Amino acid sequence: MRPGSKSKSLPSRHLAIGDGAQTMWIKLRWEANLIKDAHGKRPVDAISLMFGAINFAITARALEDWASKELQQRERRNGFNSAKYRKDIQAAVPMQPAFRDIANTAKHGAYREENWLGGTVELVHMPGLADTDREFALIYHAEDGHAHDSLTMFETAANDWLRYLRAQKLIVGL
Repeated sequence: MRPGSKSKSLPSRHLAIGDGAQTMWIKLRWEANLIKDAHGKRPVDAISLMFGAINFAITARALEDWASKELQQRERRNGFNSAKYRKDIQAAVPMQPAFRDIANTAKHGAYREENWLGGTVELVHMPGLADTDREFALIYHAEDGHAHDSLTMFETAANDWLRYLRAQKLIVGL
């Protein structure tokens, strides 16, 4: 088989774990837990926090692709509307546009701003945040002035994805 050509082999051949949106969501949940653990360290593990956030964004983007693939296969007869799917995802997981751009920036090594227009991420030194001795948090700023902090955002996004996947019947038993 030549490089770049499609194979009929299952993705699990390269992943060594299951494949599908459910497996990718489990990975997303695992990464949210790693970020929570990084916040729980004293001092806060800022390196794990920053790399964990990038990994979370990449996994969230991959999860979007996996869910799209499964829905396309299921709705082949009715026709799959990818524009509607992206709007549905954005409604269900409001931070997904940010994750798309962060993942694409990390993947391509160049700034990408196609979905989260004007968004920025910064590592902020914040002793005493939320009545704790946390020293750092990642803050995600949207162009509209809305900000999300890494203490809650990843947990919220993982739960948003879980609700969406359950509603679409792409996840069972969780």
